[in-house]
Amino acid sequence: MDETKHQGNFSLIKYRTTLVEMIGETGSITDKANETNDQIISNDQTNLQVTVINLRNIQSINDPRAILQSGGVIYIAQNKHAVYNKIWQNMWQLLQPLLLLLIIALLIFTLSQP
Repeated sequence: MDETKHQGNFSLIKYRTTLVEMIGETGSITDKANETNDQIISNDQTNLQVTVINLRNIQSINDPRAILQSGGVIYIAQNKHAVYNKIWQNMWQLLQPLLLLLIIALLIFTLSQP
């Protein structure tokens, strides 16, 4: 659970624990979470199964596909706004020293002119 308040391993609290109940156990999702594309990854003996749940749809609370199995993984990704914000923040951290050097060079050039 990437975009929940508390991440980690959680035990199923009852026999038919749903995705919404487990998110409640983690303390809820963050404001960066993508609520429309949450994935439940379960692994039975023969194959890996990925179920996509839309938490914005009220019917997802009673969706039988949202019942968790032991050993399953819940993946809640970041929404696009949070991803783009992080990219811009990283780019700005790289550009800031370069802009500072450019400003210093222009200042030195300006002060050295007679």
